[in-house]
Amino acid sequence: MTITINETSVKKAMFLKGYNLTDLSNETGVGVSYLSQIINGKKIPSAKLAKKISNVLHVEMHELFEFKIKEA
Repeated sequence: MTITINETSVKKAMFLKGYNLTDLSNETGVGVSYLSQIINGKKIPSAKLAKKISNVLHVEMHELFEFKIKEA
């Protein structure tokens, strides 16, 4: 499965929640640097981390991430 992030939606959700990267890092238990790479599309989060980010920001997963299943 490939997970693609909607950078604009994540940044908007963080803004509306009043969170910066440090706040999101503290809430998710993931390093600031790694979160920055995910939000900027340089790293791909696991499905578990995508769900955690969505839960922390109180946004549905499909609003922040796109999931594609790889064909064998």
